[in-house]
Amino acid sequence: MQSVEQPRKTVQPAIPPTEEQKQQRKSRRLARIERIRRELVDSLNGRLAFSPSEAGVACGRSPTWGYRKVYDGTFRLLDDADGRNRMLIPRTEIDRFLSRVAKYDPQPKNGSGHA
Repeated sequence: MQSVEQPRKTVQPAIPPTEEQKQQRKSRRLARIERIRRELVDSLNGRLAFSPSEAGVACGRSPTWGYRKVYDGTFRLLDDADGRNRMLIPRTEIDRFLSRVAKYDPQPKNGSGHA
């Protein structure tokens, strides 16, 4: 039995992305965020749970921010009863977080201003 040698694959060094590729990635990411925002506007009132991306956008932040809040313990997750391993944040967690947010006060807290 003859062994057939497979041709060796040469590993090419990583080529940095071009400006055009960077812009394409950025536009895809922004389109995804905008799509999530549009979907949330229609369904925010009736939703009982959100994915971390949806929770981030619902709070006016980026989708990644939602994941950070899950991993740092700010948002607690629902138990996954159906075994699909989905991360779902209950609406009550979003409401709890948003109720703690203080209104923006542009006045300095220590009473001293920059002159």
